[in-house]
Amino acid sequence: MLTTDAIKFFRTKTKLAEVAGVSQAAVSRWVKIGFIPQGSAAILSSASLGALNFDRGFYQRLKSERMRQRKAKREGALIHENHP
Repeated sequence: MLTTDAIKFFRTKTKLAEVAGVSQAAVSRWVKIGFIPQGSAAILSSASLGALNFDRGFYQRLKSERMRQRKAKREGALIHENHP
């Protein structure tokens, strides 16, 4: 779930934090990374009665990508997008 979509739906970061049960600092971190963590996304999807889509596949792809990056880093491979 993208942070921008959730903020648009709940209108303010304060309301978003309140509904998700997190601090405003947590919402600020979400804005920085661009998406809402899986557990909070599920809560927000339920609170919005499905208006905000909780896509499990997104989080599975994210986890797979992070694991790939960690493995590459351990193996000493370059993982920067501008290097082959």
